[in-house]
Amino acid sequence: MDKPSVADIRALLEDRKRHVFAGLQREMRIDRDHVAATTAWGSKLLEPYLPGFPKGYRVKVPPLMRMAVLNMVNSILTGDTPKCTVRLGKGSGIEDREKGRKKLQAWVDAFNAWVVQHGNPLRDYTFQCSGLGAGVLSYTLDKSLLPTPPTVSKREDPEAWDTYEQERRNTVPIDVRSVPPGNVYWDTDHDPPMDVVIEEKVSRRAMQAMYPKLGTAAPTSKREATRVIYISREWYCILVDGEPVTNDVEPNPWRRIWVQVALSGLGDQDTDYSLEHKVQG
Repeated sequence: MDKPSVADIRALLEDRKRHVFAGLQREMRIDRDHVAATTAWGSKLLEPYLPGFPKGYRVKVPPLMRMAVLNMVNSILTGDTPKCTVRLGKGSGIEDREKGRKKLQAWVDAFNAWVVQHGNPLRDYTFQCSGLGAGVLSYTLDKSLLPTPPTVSKREDPEAWDTYEQERRNTVPIDVRSVPPGNVYWDTDHDPPMDVVIEEKVSRRAMQAMYPKLGTAAPTSKREATRVIYISREWYCILVDGEPVTNDVEPNPWRRIWVQVALSGLGDQDTDYSLEHKVQG
C-alpha cells in the first residue's frame, strides 16, 4: 500500500463521512436515541397524548429498547462462566474442603459479575454491536501500565525485585477500550478492512499532555479538540484539529491494524449495497 499524505487522509475521511457512512450514521443516531430513551425525547413524543399534567411536567419513556439490548448483552456475556473445582480426596476433612470450594466459587461468581458490570470493555463493545449494529475494539500498547522497577539494585533489595518481576510477568501492557461506532470509518471495500479512520472529540489539554508537538498554550475559548487517527497495516498518522502530531505519516510499528470492527450479524445485503442495511438490517 502506497504511503498516503496528510491531505489524502483528510480527503478520505471527508469522502467516507459524506458518502459511504452518511446513511449508517443517521440510522445509528436514531437508534442511539431509542436506546437511551432520554427525557427530552420522551417529552416531545408523549406530551400531545398526555394532557392535563401540571405545567413543566417531564414525561419519561420506559427504556424498553435498552432493556431488550441489555438482555441480549447479558445472554452473550454470561453464556459461559469459570467454575471452581478442587480435589476432595478421601478420609476426614471433606466437609471443610467442600466449604472452601463453595466459598471460592462464590468469589469467582462475584468477580465475574463485577467484571461484566464495571470493568469489561467487551460489555460496551457488545452493547454497541447489539444496539447499533456494530462494535469497535481498540487495543494499543500502553507502557504506563507496566510496573516501575525498584530504584535499588537486586543485591540491596532482592525481595523488591522479586515482587517487581512477578508484577511484570502478570501485566499485559495493552490498553483495550470500546470505541463508539459512530466515530469509526473503516474500509468497506475489503474484508478485513485495509485501513480505518477514527474521528473523536477529545480534551485539548489532554492532547497537549500526550503530544508535546501541540505546545502548552491553550486558548481558553477552545477546550475541545478533534482527533483523527488513520491506521493501515503499513502506515499510521494522528491529527489534532487537522494538524499532524506525529512526524507526518509514519510506518506502523505493529504491522497490523489495532482496531477491530464487528458487525451484529443482524444485517443483510440489499440491491443497493447500502451500508446501513448490511450493518443493521
